[in-house]
Amino acid sequence: MKYVHGNHDEIKDILKDLEIEKVDGILLDLGVSSYQLDERNRGFSYLGSNELDMRMDKEQSLTAKDVVNNYSEEELANIIFEYGEEKFARNIARNICKAREEKANWNYIWAGKNNRRIYSKIKTKRRTPSKKEHSKRLELK
Repeated sequence: MKYVHGNHDEIKDILKDLEIEKVDGILLDLGVSSYQLDERNRGFSYLGSNELDMRMDKEQSLTAKDVVNNYSEEELANIIFEYGEEKFARNIARNICKAREEKANWNYIWAGKNNRRIYSKIKTKRRTPSKKEHSKRLELK
């Protein structure tokens, strides 16, 4: 048995580099555990003053802190929209960039509690469901 740290997209190259022509089986860790998300020092939590990290692979150098503090408003909006499927991505990105300019409050955005402060400033439009949508909801109950 051989343990290899790598990306499953690169499996052919990994096997070639290891000079392995044939395998009986491969075990992949493709998921995320609740422990990884709950662990405060991993930087996924909005609780406390933990540094934004959010790397699943600690060997990668780019952190969420780097992205939030250095990417342009357009780049942030695209990431938030594409990966977060957030319809208010532009508004969120605008508020992140605005918060970066307000250096009196903090030198840079780095902690979950600062994210809460930014998110609380974002105005979202609430849409009232149509009568048809409302009646469908009642039917489902």
